[in-house]
Amino acid sequence: MTIFLFPSSLTSSNVLTRPIPAALLLLSALAGLFNTSASAQEASENQTVQAEAEAVDAALDPLAELDLSTPRATLVSFLAAMNSVHSDKPEFIDAATACFNLEEVAEEQRAAEGRRLADYLYQKLNAIVLDQQIVPESSDSRTVEVSVGPNLDVPLHFRLNDDGLWRFSRSLLEKDIEANRDVPQDATEAVAVVDPGVDADLATPRATMQTFLNAMDAWDSGGQEQARKTLDLSELGESVREETAAIVATQLQRIMDRDRLVVYQEIPNQPTGGPYRHLTDPGGLRIEIVPIPSDPVNPEVVEWKFSAQTISDAEALWDVYRNRPIVVGTGEDAPQILSLQIRDWIFEYAPALAERTVVLENWQWLGLILIILLGMTVSRILIFILIRVLRRYFRNEHLSLDPQLENEVARPLRVAIMARVWWVALKPLNLPPEALDPLKIATSTISTLALVWAFYKLINIVGTYLTARAARTDTKYDDMIVPLIVKTLKIIAIVVGVFFSAEAMSLPTETVLTGMGIGGLAIALAAKDTVGNVFGSLAILFDRPFEIGDWVTIGDVDGTVEKVGIRSTRIRTFYNSLITVPNSVIINATIDNYGQRRFRRIRIFLGITYDTPPDKIEAFCEGIREVIRQHPYTRKDYFHVYLNNFSESSLDILLYCFQECPDWSTELRERQRLFLDILRLAKRLGVEFAFPTQTLFMNPENGNATSSGNGLDTDEALALGQKAGRAIVEEGMGKNPPLPPAVSFAPVRQKPTDGFDDSGEE
Repeated sequence: MTIFLFPSSLTSSNVLTRPIPAALLLLSALAGLFNTSASAQEASENQTVQAEAEAVDAALDPLAELDLSTPRATLVSFLAAMNSVHSDKPEFIDAATACFNLEEVAEEQRAAEGRRLADYLYQKLNAIVLDQQIVPESSDSRTVEVSVGPNLDVPLHFRLNDDGLWRFSRSLLEKDIEANRDVPQDATEAVAVVDPGVDADLATPRATMQTFLNAMDAWDSGGQEQARKTLDLSELGESVREETAAIVATQLQRIMDRDRLVVYQEIPNQPTGGPYRHLTDPGGLRIEIVPIPSDPVNPEVVEWKFSAQTISDAEALWDVYRNRPIVVGTGEDAPQILSLQIRDWIFEYAPALAERTVVLENWQWLGLILIILLGMTVSRILIFILIRVLRRYFRNEHLSLDPQLENEVARPLRVAIMARVWWVALKPLNLPPEALDPLKIATSTISTLALVWAFYKLINIVGTYLTARAARTDTKYDDMIVPLIVKTLKIIAIVVGVFFSAEAMSLPTETVLTGMGIGGLAIALAAKDTVGNVFGSLAILFDRPFEIGDWVTIGDVDGTVEKVGIRSTRIRTFYNSLITVPNSVIINATIDNYGQRRFRRIRIFLGITYDTPPDKIEAFCEGIREVIRQHPYTRKDYFHVYLNNFSESSLDILLYCFQECPDWSTELRERQRLFLDILRLAKRLGVEFAFPTQTLFMNPENGNATSSGNGLDTDEALALGQKAGRAIVEEGMGKNPPLPPAVSFAPVRQKPTDGFDDSGEE
């Protein structure tokens, strides 16, 4: 808690003991004409340092500055010490017990007796709203009796001791304890019931003041948020509330430290009532705690906070109290806020720059100019470094970065960095909320929009890099997925940009989410086909029915896949037209992907002339088989080359084989190579290919009847054919040949080609 009778550390009022920001060196140089002489400054510094050293030495001992000079001072000292004890500062119990006259008590019992009396009296005083003005500052008598509280029901007995100090009379307090022994005491008996929906820390003016001062004491360990909730910031813009709250809270503590010792018991502890006015300046400036409705349904349910008027008056009130000394015993030093440090330094060493000119003070106008220059300089330096890093990275990847893409990214990114520097650098200027709020919104909005635009353009560079990397791989899948990734990133950039822009402009995020949700639902219902196309693109991405460059047949569409987008797929037909097929159609269609074939079939008939001898036919067929075995792209484990048909004008040899080609172009090339080698083989073996011919036979005109052959009857002709056929088979395969094995495609042993025969001899 901030209200301690004797703190462990005091406020460092000398700003020279704090670090002076580097930016103020220029300000100090410009303000040199307005400064006092160096010797006067040095003397002032020495006096301040000496005074602070004395104050620190005194603060090390809670009893060093115990003020018991008057009855009122004794009362205030006692309450301050007990408030410290109840704020986890047990070392102040000695200061509290020193406020009682314990001379008649044995020395070994004084500590326990003093603690008992202190607890009783503190319990009584803490249950009322104290008006210390009732207690006199002086008295001609050696004893003073006075009753305090709303009903004057708490008697206080003071006695002037021989050492000239006023203390509480133990004997009279014992009588009061005895008289009230059977009466239950409750330190909260004067507090009305608090609505359960109200924050207990803000339930009464006293609770709010305690919460605030305790939070200021624990500033670096979570107290900043506690202090913020005690301030009514409703009239400030959302963008400046956090930093304004820190500045105002610090100023309020410094003002109260220089006004008087805060005694909680003087502050009303009721959840109802009028505003509590803690301080009022002759000029109308004030510090007050007012009730703020916390329940929109029931306006009678309130929380107590420092008023919006107090927030507005804090800076002007601090200027009034700036040069006043810190009241002894007011507590620990206020938090160190950079903007306040700068302003304090300006007021002390460059007062001319502290004069207000057109809304802002002179040093603030000068600071705005420096901030503008700083933002421009920093943005150019960072962009220069970033572009160099990008170029080097692309060079290492053996890629080139398009200068146009560089400029498209550099321009918005430069604006974003410049606006962000301005946004950060505005904090130390301590601008008034009415000026800071629009500047914050403007710089934050510009920075966000420019950053989103830069990210949107940066995606093009990412797309260029990914496309180049994909082109180096053998698979076509990455060629298909890269455009989808780029488009998806752009959509994400736009959506995220909307949210960040709304936040930068202090628009409620819930409203934006609700609007986008309802709008998205309406768009989805109105454009369900488009949504279906989007899901179709995802299906293509994950199912991978085809890749870029594949030859596909989708319904009536036949061609090569050229591009896969979020909404549609583009297919280049073989007559060079471009057909756009919606992705929603593709996921429901039967896709015949010729590009995914491993083997491409060849099935043709080679017609040779009827006068080709059988041995040449066998040699020709075996020669074709060997050509198939030797070609690099033909399938070696399955092929057929046989005399298959007797056509009208040719003997037809079936050629049935497969080629293992990665694409159609390779297939055409290898098909041509195979066919040309077959032509060369036929020429070498003397085999001629047949072509459709007709032979006309003319009968002699001698009138003789046509010869009927050899004059064989049917039975003789059959016997002759059987005998000839049997002889041919026996000549080729032997008499009663065994059943030939099935066709096998085992590799044929090749003749040595290194000049050696099978025995290894030349």
